[in-house]
Amino acid sequence: MGRRNRNVNKFAQRKRDRKEQAKNPIKKPDEDNRKHYEDIVRENASFEEYYKGQNVCPQVEWNTFMQTLKENLPTAFRITGSKGEADALLNIIKSEYFAEILNKKSKEEITSEPQEEIKPITLPWYYVYHFLYKN
Repeated sequence: MGRRNRNVNKFAQRKRDRKEQAKNPIKKPDEDNRKHYEDIVRENASFEEYYKGQNVCPQVEWNTFMQTLKENLPTAFRITGSKGEADALLNIIKSEYFAEILNKKSKEEITSEPQEEIKPITLPWYYVYHFLYKN
């Protein structure tokens, strides 16, 4: 009968595993076969039927309502952590990333036609301004 629950030397086992992997390497595919995400289809007959039945808006405004639902939402994120960490992270984001976005915007104004305005802001109603919003 073999020994049970024997202590295995983890370092020796790791060394054996590496030798085994060297003998039988895993071959990587020659080409990159990843695909881009497909565009999101924002149509659903059941969804439309349900909300028409709920009468959430007048029938004359239905097309406008559906078009509004299909628009992209603004990007938002929340910073959490202890007060010191959260304040430090907020300062980094404001000084580095917000400045980068605003500099990019000013360069685009000089070189090309006007585009949709991107102005990152901090929501004033959130506790100590830790919720950032980019519209």
